[in-house]
Amino acid sequence: MYTLKRIEVKPILKWAGGKSQLLHELLPRIPDSYDRYVEPFVGGAALFFAVQPEHAIISDSNPELINLYQCVADNVEGVIAHLKHYVNTEEAFYRIRSQDWRDLPATEAAARMIYLNRTCFNGLYRVNRKGEFNVPYGRYKNPRICDEDNLRNASVVLKRAEILCKDYVDVLDNRTGSGDFVFLDPPYLPVGEWGDFKRYTKEQFYEEDHRRLAESIKRLHAHNVWTVLTNSNHPLVHELYADFPMVIVPTKRNISCRGNGRTGEDVIVECKPLSKSKCEQYLTIKLPSQMSHFPATRFMGSKRKLLAEIWKVASRFEFETVLDLFSGSGVVGYMFKTFGKRVICNDYMALSAISANSKGIGAMKPGERKRNGKQAKEERIGFYNAERYADPTAYAALNRISRERNRKKTYLDRTGRYRGKDDVIAYHMRQAFLPGEITPEEANRL
Repeated sequence: MYTLKRIEVKPILKWAGGKSQLLHELLPRIPDSYDRYVEPFVGGAALFFAVQPEHAIISDSNPELINLYQCVADNVEGVIAHLKHYVNTEEAFYRIRSQDWRDLPATEAAARMIYLNRTCFNGLYRVNRKGEFNVPYGRYKNPRICDEDNLRNASVVLKRAEILCKDYVDVLDNRTGSGDFVFLDPPYLPVGEWGDFKRYTKEQFYEEDHRRLAESIKRLHAHNVWTVLTNSNHPLVHELYADFPMVIVPTKRNISCRGNGRTGEDVIVECKPLSKSKCEQYLTIKLPSQMSHFPATRFMGSKRKLLAEIWKVASRFEFETVLDLFSGSGVVGYMFKTFGKRVICNDYMALSAISANSKGIGAMKPGERKRNGKQAKEERIGFYNAERYADPTAYAALNRISRERNRKKTYLDRTGRYRGKDDVIAYHMRQAFLPGEITPEEANRL
């Protein structure tokens, strides 16, 4: 469990949805050890400043906010120098608010953001669709515009972090890995008339964005990443994260003229990684040697290279039967058969159905031995459990496939047209189930 006893530092800005009041709930949910602290929606950075991690990535899609953190990290004295020139008057406030921060030197733009945040109405940071700050003057008598000690302490902590202006998808997909700890505090789903405080950039954060975020969290969970997420107590949050433990905690909504009188509820979702033993099981799992007998095919979109990953996910569930709706080459269904599963294959192409049927049913029982030369031959090309195998014509067809692929021949079909190597495969697969084309006697001679 983390404490606040390293450097006395508070968030630089007052931030809508800031997590200072939830630190007592969030800090115990941080793992004792991790590789990096990652926060893609850094906002006011209350948890980041409380944890003060040695290695961190903090990011936000708000470029003005990221400029502030970068300037405090790299040139805090320059920011302080600009802040000392600001005065708390209505005239000065609107004059400074009318400036475009992008036209100012970086340190002055950072100081401007702090000044406006400290002197505007209720300390709210909000922009319109043009990206312009639009909160009115706050009429505070003596706001603390420049807290030099806190800025210098914040600079020390920020120097340890990689500070990015990126979309959260980029951070989670490209910069986060196994062993990291991720804290996610996205713009909240609105609850009631006071729920819309998502306009901290000119872009909005909609329901589809929350769904996309939930998918990212599930991918992180599958890759052994410890994730904690906060959001409003909204039905969609419960729907999206039903697979993970969550708690509901009361909070105060301070962004209003009567903030002390309004309360709400936040949800904390904790996505712990799988236990070490289970992770090792999934990482070290090997496919049965029987898979090496599956005939090589040139099937576009084949999942042969993904079989281990598919089984890692599937093996987390208890099941006996698999429905492979788009079986294609049949390699995935065959893989499940090698693990002793019953497989029902389907595909709109006849070739796929024939291929699935030709690969046998069930798996060889432990200790079962080859009984004769034919069974050994069937084992070699992928047909196991000969006692249940009852289609010699399909066996013959696949044997022909192997020979024709090796020879790389063309052949003349019954209509007088020459066919290439891939057509040979399809031709013989069709022959396997056309009565009279290949007899059992012919099969025995192959």
